[in-house]
Amino acid sequence: QQASVPATLPIADVLGLSRNPAFEPTRLRREEFAEVVLASRNRMLANAMVVVLVAAVFAPLIGFLPVLPWAGLTGLVLWRSRQTDLALIDPSFRPGSAAMEHSQITNAVMGAVCWVGALLLFPWLAGGAQQVTLLLVTLTLMVSSTFVFSTSPISVLIYIAILGIGAAASLALSGQWVAAGAALLFIIGCLVATIEMRTTFVKARLAEAAVAEKEAVVSLLLREFEENEADWLWEIDPARKLRTVSPRFAFALGHSQAEVEGRPLLEMLAGQGWITGHFPPSLHDLAEKLKNRENFSNMLVQVSIMGEERWWELSGTPVRDEQ
Repeated sequence: QQASVPATLPIADVLGLSRNPAFEPTRLRREEFAEVVLASRNRMLANAMVVVLVAAVFAPLIGFLPVLPWAGLTGLVLWRSRQTDLALIDPSFRPGSAAMEHSQITNAVMGAVCWVGALLLFPWLAGGAQQVTLLLVTLTLMVSSTFVFSTSPISVLIYIAILGIGAAASLALSGQWVAAGAALLFIIGCLVATIEMRTTFVKARLAEAAVAEKEAVVSLLLREFEENEADWLWEIDPARKLRTVSPRFAFALGHSQAEVEGRPLLEMLAGQGWITGHFPPSLHDLAEKLKNRENFSNMLVQVSIMGEERWWELSGTPVRDEQ
């Protein structure tokens, strides 16, 4: 029975809160871990450029004394986050580690607190100057985090929530209550979008896993057929000559595998009719199917094996390459 992806997924499973192994966020192949690590590098570089921009804007206004420690601390958090992501491709790393998730959440909280601290402190020290600039930077970080994949989705939600609350608090402290309310709505929108993005990712992974499982089952069955001689399996090349014949099918033809390899299928089925050119109508139909590369299933064919007339039921499917 083919597995299907459910139309709706529990939020607890999507966020990894239920500890359901089927939805484990770190169930990624090693090459996918490498993609996550590459994305984290780009994210770190982008955040570093934003830190430099904010420092360049506020250093002339409030001096280097508050700006440099903040930039150093934020840079340290970015480096720590990068090291945590690098652990994903470490051969000794165990996916699903609670310590890894705790580290990611800690990094998210520290990073968000750094930005909120700058948002509340720098404009206040500058007499309200460039508050809008820092607000825009904060909102940009929230939106970009919505599209960032992480093996700990809950850490992304925490990061967005802290940034959003900080932005709303900054607006409220300056008396802009309507704008603060809008910021809260913006938080909700970002959180919902993040959950939807994660749900889409999980569904894609479940569908991919279902396809891989189905292919593995088919391969297992085919291998069992070939090893245990459980069925008549055969292939023909474009010239309609036999290739990769199973032992049981070769036995049914009255020959060994080596003897039938490379022989025309119709020759083996027609017997003496191959020499005289007199084929049963069913063999003519089979020849047309093979010539036109058409599918056929449970097709009754009259064959001549070792001088005996028999009826066989055959099925076949063409395999086409890019050409």
